[in-house]
Amino acid sequence: MSGWNVADRCGTLRADQELAEFHELQRTAVLSSFHYHHARLVEIYCVERVEQLLNDSEILTQRVRTLARPNALEGVGACEAPRGTLFHHYKIDEQGLIRWCNTAIWR
Repeated sequence: MSGWNVADRCGTLRADQELAEFHELQRTAVLSSFHYHHARLVEIYCVERVEQLLNDSEILTQRVRTLARPNALEGVGACEAPRGTLFHHYKIDEQGLIRWCNTAIWR
């Protein structure tokens, strides 16, 4: 990848063409917030790959797909970010639906 952002290809013709154009914006990784919308366009084209995967009959085999079930009805997490530490606190029901959520940033 030699200094590019995370991906060097997307896997579909249109997405790869758009990504190549995106990489031409700077000589190294594209970091400017000015280019965020262009990056989102590349991601939208990646939906083509999602469609290909969803239309693949192998995607539904037991080897690929598993059913997730709640293993706890409450969970707390923290994530560091430049703007501060983000805390997440969730409570779910037996079906895994979020019934209560509290998030806070500690600076």
